Amino acid sequence: MRIRYFSSIPSTQVKLLEDIKTGTIKKRAFYLSFNQTNGIGSRGNAWQNVQNGIYFSFCTKLKHLDPSIPTSSFSIYMGRLLLRAVLRFNKDVWLKWPNDFYLGDKKVGGLISQKTSEFLVIGLGLNIKDASFEGLGLSKKDSINLVIGLLKEVGLKDTSLIETLLSKDAPTSFDIESKSNKLVFLEEKNSWKDIFSKYKLEFSRNRAFNAHSKNEVLSLKDSILLDDGSIKIGQDIYYSMR
Repeated sequence: MRIRYFSSIPSTQVKLLEDIKTGTIKKRAFYLSFNQTNGIGSRGNAWQNVQNGIYFSFCTKLKHLDPSIPTSSFSIYMGRLLLRAVLRFNKDVWLKWPNDFYLGDKKVGGLISQKTSEFLVIGLGLNIKDASFEGLGLSKKDSINLVIGLLKEVGLKDTSLIETLLSKDAPTSFDIESKSNKLVFLEEKNSWKDIFSKYKLEFSRNRAFNAHSKNEVLSLKDSILLDDGSIKIGQDIYYSMR
């Protein structure tokens, strides 16, 4: 896995997509920053950057994913998988349909998924601390440990060097190669069936909230979660497609 840390960057997602397009990235990669100045959010909106945050983008080849994952629910799959790392630091964080991380009733992060011909590209932003936005409130050490946890969830085998580099007082940008488990998303614990079964248990929390579909605001009060990750409201079915 190629791992790049940027001391500052406009957008990890835009940079990774550009590097895939130019052929700079040909295999799994993880782009990380604690300072992102022009991030992108759901529906093409700008991501509201905070004083302290974690921003990363990750890509893996589509052939290394469980083929039973519905294409329209990549965000649900990756969001619930990565939530496992977050829950080690705060057990009250949950995944709101289809791609937002909430702490109680406040948004603390968001995830987007984009597909190229070969790759699934995931972007995640997590608020750590800010005067205007809710955050996870983690110390620098725990923020680094959370990044390490996220890297382990996507298959990185040895995280010691990354931890050392990020623990410096003012870490500088770096670009390294490290061994990873290419088949991590094909393991039983990471199957769509296993991940989605956990998501279904928590879905009822959504019914106190709204969601967006294109230009429409949807009340989730009477929503029904279907087996492919879409939701049914009345006679209409909505897909996340993010």
